[in-house]
Amino acid sequence: MELFFDLVFVFALAGLSQGLLERLNWSDAFQTLVLLLALWSVWINTAGLTDRFDPQQPLIQLLVLATMFGTLMMAAAVPEAFHEQGLFFAGAYVATQTGRGAVAVLLLRGHEARAPFVRALFWSGVSAVPWIAGAVAHDTARGVLWALAVAVEYVAIALGLPTPRLGRAFMRAAEYAISGEHLAERCRQLFIIALGEVILRNATTTAAIWSGSNLLRLKVSPVTSPQPCCGGSTSTVPGACWRRRSQPPPTQSAPLPARCTATW
Repeated sequence: MELFFDLVFVFALAGLSQGLLERLNWSDAFQTLVLLLALWSVWINTAGLTDRFDPQQPLIQLLVLATMFGTLMMAAAVPEAFHEQGLFFAGAYVATQTGRGAVAVLLLRGHEARAPFVRALFWSGVSAVPWIAGAVAHDTARGVLWALAVAVEYVAIALGLPTPRLGRAFMRAAEYAISGEHLAERCRQLFIIALGEVILRNATTTAAIWSGSNLLRLKVSPVTSPQPCCGGSTSTVPGACWRRRSQPPPTQSAPLPARCTATW
């Protein structure tokens, strides 16, 4: 299930890079950075979920599947996130982040592993306000509000996710202990999929260029086919018929006298 989630995430990254390539300027670079940080937050939180629990458990697989669906919706809205699909992207992002945290909190009621998800859920709710407000706004206001939402999430992580009644927690605490081997495997898998996507895209582009060249060759080749020329003859050399027609007709010489047939 984690493999399919990484495939969807790479699809979202491909949409981001393609959009930046088509509109390469400072404004779009800023917008791409905001969306990239949002997508990365989804991936890292999902990786932390499968790192703390057995990814083979049905409930964990269900959470990963739901997150994958939400990421797919965000990936579909990425090209127009700062235009017509802003509310769709922000709604999918907030629903994915808060929904995953809420389900984890409910499933871990009374368990000591519940605290990290309570913290994540709290700050997802805080950042949801500028996300939705930015989706309703337009142009520059949307960019500022979404940048604020991303900043809230990452600054909260840097400060240890301070949460009412739970205080601060840092990565060195027991509740945030991670498996380095599993996380390294996830990063390796993500890199391999991204590299495969680049190879596939380059191969597809090259094939399109070659097919376009062959099509152009087919369109040009009939010019060199035999063309009817003067007197019903044909010529395979372009312009030969024109040269023949442009040449002035030969001057007719005076008729020769008839052959004398008289006998002497």
